[in-house]
Amino acid sequence: MPAPQQKPQKQFPFVAFAIGEGIGIVLGIVIAELMGADLMAGAVIGMIAGAVIGVAIGWLVRRARKPASASEDFLSP
Repeated sequence: MPAPQQKPQKQFPFVAFAIGEGIGIVLGIVIAELMGADLMAGAVIGMIAGAVIGVAIGWLVRRARKPASASEDFLSP
């Protein structure tokens, strides 16, 4: 008897998250340097901002891969 078919689990796009994290860290360091703050403070701020940017990019990539239906609102989870 064949094994039952399982649906593949949907994974969060971690590559997009990592790209957003890198963008956030670079932007945080650049902004900290322009403001005259410590680079470490810029890196910490960049990590926090990068997490937000990464989650947003990952969410958009996940939404773009999902097949759209006419009755579905774009902002619905």
